[in-house]
Amino acid sequence: MERKIKLFKRMSIYLGSALLLWLAIFNFNFVPFPLLNPDSGDYGRPCYSPNHEYYIERYTTPFQSLFIIPSHSKPGFAILYDKTGKELYRGSAYDIYKPGWFGDKVGFFGGWGPDYYEPKLPSSAGDRFIGCVPPESKN
Repeated sequence: MERKIKLFKRMSIYLGSALLLWLAIFNFNFVPFPLLNPDSGDYGRPCYSPNHEYYIERYTTPFQSLFIIPSHSKPGFAILYDKTGKELYRGSAYDIYKPGWFGDKVGFFGGWGPDYYEPKLPSSAGDRFIGCVPPESKN
């Protein structure tokens, strides 16, 4: 009987560890997107608005961060900031691949979460643009 209890405890530890590892790799959005090639224009980190007044930091799971496939959605988590670093909005997004900057609104394909919400910005983000503008060069 004591042997069965030890075996059960050992199996519980293994299964619990496997579950935590699975969640960490496939469900938690804590890896900056993109993980590889962070300064590559459309995929840039951070993702700037056309007039550089706003930027978005995007996060995804470790598994999804390794792949940039243009025609596939990449769910994740995004945080919108103004140029001073003040957080304006945070939430999950159906596809964090390329945000759409539309005047005084910013959105992702499929919206921010289930309501297709597009946060209203305090001022215009510049020209209508889909993607990320490279950071301004500092001379």
